[in-house]
Amino acid sequence: MDQPIKHELTFHHVTSVFFRYMSFCKRSLTPDMSYLKNHDSPEPVLLTLVALGGYLSGDERSDVVDYQGEMLSLSSYMINAIENGCNPENPGYWGAGPRSTKRSPEFAALVAFAAWSCRSLLFRRLSNRSIQLFEQWLEAEGRVSVKKKSYRSLAVALNHVARRGMGLRHDPKVIDAAFESLERCYLDQGWFADGGRGADNFDDSISWRYFSLLAAVLHVEGGKKSPRYQLWGPRLRKDLRDLPYLYDSSGRGPGYGKESPGLLAGLAGPVAGYLAGVWPGKSGVLKRLVRLAVQSGLEAGEKSADFSAIADYRAMQTLGFLLMIPEKDSFWSIQEEALPIERGDFVHFIPSPGWLVHGAKSGDHVQLINGGSRRNKRQRGGDTISRYGKFSYSGIMGFVAGAGPKERVFCCDNTLSASGDKKSWSHRDRIDSFKLVADRVLLTSMHLPVASDGGASGTLKVDTLLVPLRSGAQVRIHRIRRAGFGGGAVNLREGGYALGLEADDSVETVASGQLAMVEGPRGFSIVRILGGYSFAAISQGYEGRKEGHTLSSSFLLPRVETVLRSRETQFLVLFVHAGTDPENLDNGDSISFSRKGDKVSLLSGNKVFFEYDFQSS
Repeated sequence: MDQPIKHELTFHHVTSVFFRYMSFCKRSLTPDMSYLKNHDSPEPVLLTLVALGGYLSGDERSDVVDYQGEMLSLSSYMINAIENGCNPENPGYWGAGPRSTKRSPEFAALVAFAAWSCRSLLFRRLSNRSIQLFEQWLEAEGRVSVKKKSYRSLAVALNHVARRGMGLRHDPKVIDAAFESLERCYLDQGWFADGGRGADNFDDSISWRYFSLLAAVLHVEGGKKSPRYQLWGPRLRKDLRDLPYLYDSSGRGPGYGKESPGLLAGLAGPVAGYLAGVWPGKSGVLKRLVRLAVQSGLEAGEKSADFSAIADYRAMQTLGFLLMIPEKDSFWSIQEEALPIERGDFVHFIPSPGWLVHGAKSGDHVQLINGGSRRNKRQRGGDTISRYGKFSYSGIMGFVAGAGPKERVFCCDNTLSASGDKKSWSHRDRIDSFKLVADRVLLTSMHLPVASDGGASGTLKVDTLLVPLRSGAQVRIHRIRRAGFGGGAVNLREGGYALGLEADDSVETVASGQLAMVEGPRGFSIVRILGGYSFAAISQGYEGRKEGHTLSSSFLLPRVETVLRSRETQFLVLFVHAGTDPENLDNGDSISFSRKGDKVSLLSGNKVFFEYDFQSS
């Protein structure tokens, strides 16, 4: 059993996790080592090669190790996987066919990067025939067209750059074209958008891939000696500077968009940035994040008989980058430094995706308040828009991305949903603008379709003020105008945070007056009406794995509902709070809302703590 990492992370801890994973692989690989047994995709093996390449990049490291009495021949695993996976005559061939993956170009680029990192060993051990087949496989995966708006073009660039570094055939024109594409994806204020120039096309998982692939290219080209460093190095440093604000003291993030693939997997971009010399400033902060992620994986792995938690192959990319950091590097001896959430409350604005990250130290609660980003996809199914269109995400609560038997039934988890018939529901369709007001409040202007079974029947124009509070709560003030909607009743729903449940949880629910609350062993989620809504309700719960998307098997959601009947401008105001510590519970009793025309005010007791006039915008 691996020992807990109670204090400082060391290189030994990382190699121990790696050896443990390879022990798991030894029992799970097919005889030709090109696939995991009972797995239809080559993805686990391809990403495992990144970790193998990282370990074998150290010339002084033994490629045969004794892990708890079990001999692991690490170079043999990599050699055999490449020899068989790149051979079209082998049943485990990684090329085109029913077992190929849409992300093959990205994974092939990472394999090329891994091979480059241990090229001296690899080319001593591979036969000329195997090198030729490897080159042909990389060429085939690198022929994907360079798209104007796709991170895959950067993967193609890494493929060619790594091949050039190994002395294999490559095309410099493809590399240049990929970086021209990257320029179009980069937003003026930082970060990347994969669906166009606007931040409302932002997808967090794709941005992390941009970070890691770009840093890998710079690393292969010599870090600061890279011909692209002068332009892309400072940009990448600027983007990575925001990341520590997204984590609480246990290393969890607010989980924007997708179910977390594991804490360590999410650190691929920052660790690759450190490797390329572009991690901004305090390495001790990154080291703390890595330790928390590794420790979390070890603890989860101890509870899993098949070691599936720490054996998540998606973490192998990050592990490979870590193993490329030499043992004598200062990273392994530097002391950890506190994360922003551990130093005190904060509100941090990230302009490009339009995020306000809010940390409350007392409850160790990190919120991502989303004013400007969503995924630019049609609202045909609940999965995509529901994941990316929310107003808020939390580091301690789950989230839901779709619920109900029909494809157009959207969950109102932390967002505003509209319907003309109460059968189909929509989320925000277009974000016109967002900006900071009053230093710490986010104003976003958007379009909200009025959905029905027959399709959208009109559009509401919604201006929303997202006001974070010191307790970790927030207030949302919606100004709703019926631009583009011909009339008739509009049904609106809005919810707080989804409370993820386990089968044996005992949960209390409250719907009284203007308050709706769900409380259980894992925390509480509250919504309180401050203005405009007619009544509060509590959802009956959904089977998250069957009909929705949540971090637990099921969930409960407090929500509010109303019907808009007038064509006049209307205001809806909601207090939202989530937490795990009852002592920090805030149900918003002391907060009130007032309005005079388009000027709105929030009061605590008799004292106004926020005022805004919509006419000024």
